[in-house]
Amino acid sequence: MKISGIYSYKGGEKFIKRTYPDLLTEIEKIIASIDAESCRLKSPKDKEIARARRAGIKRFFSPPHMNALFDWHFYRQEWDLKPRINTHDPTRLGYREIDVVKEGLGVELQFGKYSFLTYDIIAKMVIFKNLGVIDAGVEICVMASMLPHMSSGIGAFEQVIWDLQTRGVADIDIPVLVLGIESEEFAATRFKKSGGKQKQTSLPDIQYEPAVVMNRTQHLNPQMLAKVRETGKIVD
Repeated sequence: MKISGIYSYKGGEKFIKRTYPDLLTEIEKIIASIDAESCRLKSPKDKEIARARRAGIKRFFSPPHMNALFDWHFYRQEWDLKPRINTHDPTRLGYREIDVVKEGLGVELQFGKYSFLTYDIIAKMVIFKNLGVIDAGVEICVMASMLPHMSSGIGAFEQVIWDLQTRGVADIDIPVLVLGIESEEFAATRFKKSGGKQKQTSLPDIQYEPAVVMNRTQHLNPQMLAKVRETGKIVD
């Protein structure tokens, strides 16, 4: 796979290049060693069949297989795999887990729901920093070019950057380098479209003012009303 997007959050790129140059090189080599096409193993189901047909493919990229390949390569490079923090909260026993850690640098591989991307950076990584596990983080996610070839709801590099730029930086945040990756085929297409001038993209600041839309619900959704009636608590 190729790194096609780079975003430095709270000076993450500069900090990691200065503090963890060898580890960053390891991460880059691992990404380059991943064959995305070998992970095209998920058969579309139900509504996904139409999406696959529109994309002209028979199988989607499988996030579990992509995660497994990354974990295997990180483990071989002696990264600590899946370290976790047990909450010991008697009201709700649980834990927080990060994908890999080495020498104070944490890496999250996020090929799941879009909401987890921002959470990793502004919540989970901060928790691991506060408890002395990491000093900085790297978030690895797919570029938007991959989304038509994956199940719906997957987060993308471009989406999390919009979230981070619109949210802004807080004092408690930590340095994070966000890397957007895509298959060799998609990266080659991107490189060709750019006229062969650049291989990686650092997104500029948001140039368009977000539009807030209020009072969207003029009529209640019939499906929601049906579920309300099924509770037997509300008739009209």
